[in-house]
Amino acid sequence: MKIISNENLQDIFSIFHDGEIVFHQIKGKHLVLKIAIQYLAQRIKKEYEYFFVTLENIEELGFTPWLDGLNEDEVLITEVEKIFLPELEILSAEIEGEFIKVACNQSLLNLGYCGGFLKLKASAASVSDEGGKLYSLNDLSVLCSEYWDEWMNKNRSDNDESQSEINLKPLLSSLDEWTDIDVAQFELGRVLGLFEKQQSFQDLKSVFWSNNPTGDILVRTLSYLVSQGLLESRDEPDLQYRAVIASRVEDRNVE
Repeated sequence: MKIISNENLQDIFSIFHDGEIVFHQIKGKHLVLKIAIQYLAQRIKKEYEYFFVTLENIEELGFTPWLDGLNEDEVLITEVEKIFLPELEILSAEIEGEFIKVACNQSLLNLGYCGGFLKLKASAASVSDEGGKLYSLNDLSVLCSEYWDEWMNKNRSDNDESQSEINLKPLLSSLDEWTDIDVAQFELGRVLGLFEKQQSFQDLKSVFWSNNPTGDILVRTLSYLVSQGLLESRDEPDLQYRAVIASRVEDRNVE
């Protein structure tokens, strides 16, 4: 079941946001990536932890690290083994010309960089689970959307006594003035723990500027907060959000 076009390949990596590339294999002109993303894999079978993404006819592959030294010149890593030496955590994906550009974190301390951009060019891709079953892009989107729908509904529930509270004070403080939707999504994602503390808006902009499950759940959560009277929104001059009288609600929590 082949998935073609750069837009669809980008969506694969967006769906696997938070997944880690833990293994790779070159098969002729193809590159196979083993992506650990337990919360999605377990929706298929409880014991599953991974998906396999096969990128066909790889023409270009490189990694541009975010170097620790501010004044260091940009470098491009093209050796496959060096690219995947650390486990790369997928943050977001976007299209840049003919390439798919995937922002990644990595946690090894001795490499001189905390992450970078994985850039690749491929003609098509296929995605399978640990049992070898293939998935279309629509299958993956449904799988991901169902997970986030359940997650949001669980956090909405007022009857689940075990549900921990989410403190929205930092979000309301950051949205005390009219704020564009992409920045509001970023601030909400930080409060919900979807993003790492060291990730900047620039690192994650493709989450907000493209159609993907993470961006979608953030938009819907913002709409929910509007319906609960915590935020207000307006369409002009752009779609923006603002806390409703932040000083009066800054101590409120939503279960």
